Amino acid sequence: MAPTGNGFFDEQETMSADARRVHADAQVRWIVEHAYRHAPGVRSRMDAAGVGPEEIRGLDDLSRIPITSKDDLIRLQRESPPFGGFCTVPPNRLGTLTMSPGPTYNSPGNDASYRRRIQKAFFGCGLRPGDILQNAFSYHVSPMGLLLDTPLREYGVAMVPMGGGNKQLQVQVMKDLGVTAFTGTATFLLEILQTAEEMGIDPRRQLALRLAVTPLDHGVMRIIEKDYGIRVTEFYGTADVGIVAYNCEARSGMHVCDEAIVEIVDMNSGQPVGPGEVGRVVVTPLDSTLPLVRYAPGDLSSWNVEPCLCGRTAIRLNPLAGWIGQAVKMRGMFVHPYQLAGVVALHPGMGRYTLICRTVDRKDHLTLRYEAPEDPAGTARDRSLAIHFKELCRLNLDGVERVNPGGLPADVKVLMDERPQGAK
Repeated sequence: MAPTGNGFFDEQETMSADARRVHADAQVRWIVEHAYRHAPGVRSRMDAAGVGPEEIRGLDDLSRIPITSKDDLIRLQRESPPFGGFCTVPPNRLGTLTMSPGPTYNSPGNDASYRRRIQKAFFGCGLRPGDILQNAFSYHVSPMGLLLDTPLREYGVAMVPMGGGNKQLQVQVMKDLGVTAFTGTATFLLEILQTAEEMGIDPRRQLALRLAVTPLDHGVMRIIEKDYGIRVTEFYGTADVGIVAYNCEARSGMHVCDEAIVEIVDMNSGQPVGPGEVGRVVVTPLDSTLPLVRYAPGDLSSWNVEPCLCGRTAIRLNPLAGWIGQAVKMRGMFVHPYQLAGVVALHPGMGRYTLICRTVDRKDHLTLRYEAPEDPAGTARDRSLAIHFKELCRLNLDGVERVNPGGLPADVKVLMDERPQGAK
């Protein structure tokens, strides 16, 4: 698909709020019906929850379908290889079969909507037909290199399938071919640019590189822009569903692709949260061959619903706040380090801190321990910490303990789970 010529990839990017909702509701109905009829894994999970496809009429009903986590997907693929019942066609009808960490099997790029997400994301990031793109993602078994290759060639980009490694060769190819864009990790690009300098090549004057499109790594991205003058933009996606959100020139959050449904839900209840509230990212790709309905890869983020200067109207994902795997379940509720950081931020003057979960009388016992100088107002601070902890984490503390500065190890964990294995 060619861009519209008006600065957007297609008309969907600037739909009105009403039109966007109508479109999303229709897509939800279609993908749920299709997945239920053709993907046994989706059907079995919906049947177990007592939910039929006719009950899902739009976005508001989607939360009735159980979430499939990364751990669920790994288990289901082991029980029913290769795709855990989430594929709608036999494996021999898929164009590419790959594997990502877990391990999980993937098959990128079979569906037109999947390929359009890749093209739309890279267009939003600044890539244009006629660019020469050096792809440093792996092409060996893992999906990332391959999932970008075909869609971007169809889009009109000349692909250089480099994969990783051999930084001197990366520099030589970049220079000889006049590469204008790079995709791979920001850290690897920085190493390539530093290698170029060691080889006596000035990246600013002797390389044509103007753009880098990378996964999230904001610190390194800023270094590359400042030191080398290369524009660095980002996308969000996973090996299992592909790219689902992307930067625009305003870089005020990542626009969600119209070819996917993305929810942010409460870590515990699974219900949608409001703008700015951190929750679990849940993705439903509108992919007819691998419809992973309500897939949670494990990332945490929040919404930005303010109008974007670029003119696109899709809601935006804020930078990732963490990973669900960093959370610990206490008294049936997940507690995440970002929540504890929010509590501590309300109490200046505290040093290191940790939340300790032990088993006392066969129950979870929670103690917040923190560093701070001795203070006559310390008792009031302890009470305030307990109140704010309950407000943000929705749990009561059993104890709050102050220790002097340096009283906690430098590498203390924010969440310390000291319960016996069987009690967790």
